Order: sequence, then C-alpha cells, then structure tokens
Amino acid sequence: MELLMNSDYYVLLSNDHSLWCSRSDGSMTPKCSKEVEKLTDFVCIGIVFGVIGKFTIQQDIDKRLVVVKDRAVVGVLPGGHDVYKIQKIAMLPLNQQHLPDVEFEICKKHRFNPKKADKPSNNPDVQQKAFQKTWNTLKAATSQVKSRKVYSSLISAASLLTSRILIPAILDQVELGPWSQFSQILAIKQPKEQRDRDKLEKRVIEEFTKMFTDTDSFYYSCTGDLTNSIQRMYYQSKDPEYKSLPLWKRIDDRFFWNKYMLSELINLHDPLCDPWIIPVIQGFVQIEQCWIDIIDDAESLSAEGARFFPPPVLLPDTAGKNYSMTLISRRSRHRAGTRYKRRGVDDSGKCANYVETEQIFEFASHTVSFVQTRGSVPIFWSQPGYKYRPPPQLDKGEEETQTAFETHFAEELSIYNKHVVIINLMEQTGKEKIINDAYLKHILEFSCPDLTYVSFDFHEYCRGMRFENVSVLIESIQDVIRDMRYCWTDSEGLICEQRGVFRVNCVDCLDRTNIVQTALAKTVMDIQFNKLGLLPPEGVLPAGCRRIFQMLWANNGDIISRQYAGTVALKGDYTRTGERRIAGMMKDGYHSANR
Repeated sequence: MELLMNSDYYVLLSNDHSLWCSRSDGSMTPKCSKEVEKLTDFVCIGIVFGVIGKFTIQQDIDKRLVVVKDRAVVGVLPGGHDVYKIQKIAMLPLNQQHLPDVEFEICKKHRFNPKKADKPSNNPDVQQKAFQKTWNTLKAATSQVKSRKVYSSLISAASLLTSRILIPAILDQVELGPWSQFSQILAIKQPKEQRDRDKLEKRVIEEFTKMFTDTDSFYYSCTGDLTNSIQRMYYQSKDPEYKSLPLWKRIDDRFFWNKYMLSELINLHDPLCDPWIIPVIQGFVQIEQCWIDIIDDAESLSAEGARFFPPPVLLPDTAGKNYSMTLISRRSRHRAGTRYKRRGVDDSGKCANYVETEQIFEFASHTVSFVQTRGSVPIFWSQPGYKYRPPPQLDKGEEETQTAFETHFAEELSIYNKHVVIINLMEQTGKEKIINDAYLKHILEFSCPDLTYVSFDFHEYCRGMRFENVSVLIESIQDVIRDMRYCWTDSEGLICEQRGVFRVNCVDCLDRTNIVQTALAKTVMDIQFNKLGLLPPEGVLPAGCRRIFQMLWANNGDIISRQYAGTVALKGDYTRTGERRIAGMMKDGYHSANR
C-alpha cells in the first residue's frame, strides 16, 4: 500500500480503500480511495505493508502512527492464507512540526499523477517560497525560544531544511544568508524538562522498535486467522453469523496483540475500517515442507533440517510422502511483561506468560492439529528482589486467591472443550515448594471433575541431565493422551475433535515446559501419522523429518523465552538434538546469568 503525506495528513492507499491520519490531532478516518484525488500538495513517501496502530508514550508526548515497513513471508496456512513476520516498523510522528525520518521502499506506481509543475524539484519559484517559509519560521523562533511549542517549530524548520522531501536543489539555487546566524539558532540550549522528555521518548521508541527488529516475535495474515486453532475455526465456519463477519471480529481476543493500538478504528464501528484492522500476534510461527522418502537420506539435510535439493519426482507406486508442518504459538496480551515482574494471576483470572501452541500437519486433503497451553501458576505470587533466583512468596489470602483461580480455570474449561489436564513440573521441595503446595491446595478446593492434575518433579526425575526420563511422565499418561485425541479434518468435514487441553507449567513456563510440551507433541504426532498412513504401526520417523520437528520446537522455545526472559531457552540443545552435552550446559550458564 502507498503512504502519502502533506502538511495535514498521512494517507494510506490500498486498492479501493484509504485511511487518513491527521497530523494535527492524530485522528484516523477511513475513506474510499477516490477521496485521495482531493489531496493536494502531497508527497508519496513510499510503500508500507500494514497498519499496527497508534503508539502513545505519555500524554504530553506526541503520538505516533506505527506501520509495517518490511516483512518476510513465513509460509501458507491451511486454506491458502499467507503468513508474514514483521521485520521492520516505522513510527510516523503525528504532529505538523516533525517530518518522518524514515526511508521506505520506493513506490513505483501511483493511483493518480500529481501536477508535475508543482513539484519543488521542477519549479524554482515553489522552491523559493518553500525555503522562505522555513527561514521565516527559524527567525521567528529566535525571539521566543523558551516556549516549548516554538522550540518544536525551530527543530521542525531545521529538519525541513535537511529533509529529502525538500529537494537538495533548493540549497543550490537560494541564498541562505549568514551561516553563523543559523548555527546560533540551532545551538540554543533546550530546557531541562524538554531534554528529559526527549530522552525518554527516544529511549522508548528505540526499545519499541527493537521488539520488532530483534526478536522475530510478531506475525500477521491479511486473509487468515492466526489467533484461532483449526478446531475453533471449523466450528466458526458452521455458524452463519461468524461467516459474515470481517476477519478481525472472528479472532480470539486473547491473542489480538495490537487491539489497544487499533481501538480508535474499532470504536468507529464503520465497515470502511475493516480492511485496516489487521490483528498481529506476538509469539512464533514457522512452516516447513517435509518429505518422507522410502529410504531415509540423512546426508541430504542441511544443519537447519531442510533439504538442499527438492524431493525427486517418483512414480505413484514408489513415491515418498509429502506433508507440511506448522507450529504456531500465540502469546496472550493479558498480564504481559517479563519474568520476575509478571508472575501468577491477576484479579480477572489472566496469567503471566500464557501461551497457546498449536502443531498442524497437512497431508493430501487431511489437516490434523494438536493444541497445548502453558501459563504461570494461577495464584497470587511474586519473586521480589535482585538476587539469583529469589525465593517466591504468596501475595494474597486464600479466599481472594481462590476466586481468581476459579475464574481462570472456568475460562479455560469453556474454551477447551470442558477438560483441562494440568501438568505441574515444579519441585516439590526447596524454594518452589510454597507455590507447589498452594497450587495443589486450590485445585483440591475447586474440586472440579473436569480438571485433571498431574505432578512431575522434573528436576528430581531428570537429575544429571537425564532428560530422557520425561518418558516416565509420557508413559504414565498415555491413556489421557489417547482420550484427549486431536483435531482431524478433511475435505468432507470434521473426522475427530480434540477433547480438552494439556496445561503445562514449571515456575517460568519456559525450559522444563518446552521439553515436556515437545514430548507430548511427538507422542501425538506418532499417533496422527499412523492414522494418516505416513508411518506404519510401530514405525519410526525418518531422521530428516525428526530433525525438522526438533528444529521447530527448539526455535519455538527460544522465541518464547526471549519474550519473557530476554534470552534463548535453557536446555534447548536437548530439544534441538535429543542429546544433552557439556557445551549446552555451559551455554545455559551464560544465558542464565544474562537473564
């Protein structure tokens, strides 16, 4: 979509729709694309790929319009919907004093052709007038520089002189006057309050931008739903009311990360807003194409698990089996924050680091999926202090905690088909005992027949890097796994549905949780592949396919860990390779210290 600008508006133009964002008050107004013909003195800044929303730092700091500057195609969801990862964003200042200091992809084609005679680069008279207006602003600012508003005008004028929007030819054709006077104007000292405000604004903008450029954490689809599981979308498709709704009204509100930033458009209740409300999820998405050969050729796999060459074209009676694997993690927008600062539950029953992860396989006309969740122990607790692994503590009384606890699980049961299996991986002794005991106590107090509780002291069973002992847990709940089943659809409809969900937690819901969720996913995958005919009974997944599976789950663990703890996951070498090594332990020590 094209991004246009004049002194009053930013205008986004996409097909038959346009979105006008005022540079004076920041208001956003959707219009038809024909309205853009009324726009005068515009400059086309370039191409953008979507609107994330409006970003506010403080009430006395100007808002900014956040747009997608660069994206990468991740793959295609079931149903043929492209998924994109946001790689770069741009934050456009919503005021008339500052110009966007961003370079966008060049727009090669416009919907209409502006009058060439009015272009500053072709008309010296227009250049002269533009420069004179800028210079007059500079001179007026010198007499009232103590005023914040006038100071902004001064900086704006200086920016305007150096901006690429005013063609550099101005500097060649206009007499600038004494540069000493110009330098004195720019050297005027800012008031301390303004300097502090600017420093805060710069720091927050830098950190906000890094969230998108450095973490691989934000994804969206213009036509598909990333927030709902295959099973939820299937049931939605059978409801005529849902089918008639625009995409953003069908999504799962828990994972609509930029909902607040788009709240102005949402509250307009105008159908013209629908194309501009694109839900973004925070989490992880990876899609890989896999190939099961009759003879497993492990040497043709790269270190990342992908083939150097496409699979050979074989005759039907000797052909291998082609399928795709998709892993999607959706991080809740509620009770957001990093570990130690966000623990436990809030009054509305929302948990810290709550993530729903869905594993999807597509083979021929069949689609199978399996959903798991993770989340902090849903009681009021915290870990104050700055020491390494500070001891956790309970923050509120039992009665108040029980209310929030039951609110949390009531929502879980309503969403996940009235059955939740809790797998608690915390230590039953030591520092974690206080949280572990309180968790069990509130479960017993709840006394819900649809809640199954499984306790597995991960550190006790897997002591000495023997993570393969997770198989003890998996074998003990084989019947539960089979009874829960999974979602299975084909071109004719629903064949099988998942009846419940595993809710896995340790203290951080990161490292131990990653290993156990991967083991559960592997167990269910084997069942699914047997049913689909991808593997014979008691068959073993070829090394190449197994490596891709491990790679996706290891990448998933790393990204979720970065979002909550600031580093990649610990014990990730085991998830990635199936082996625990001394080098992996040394890396874990480094990452643990960084956390």
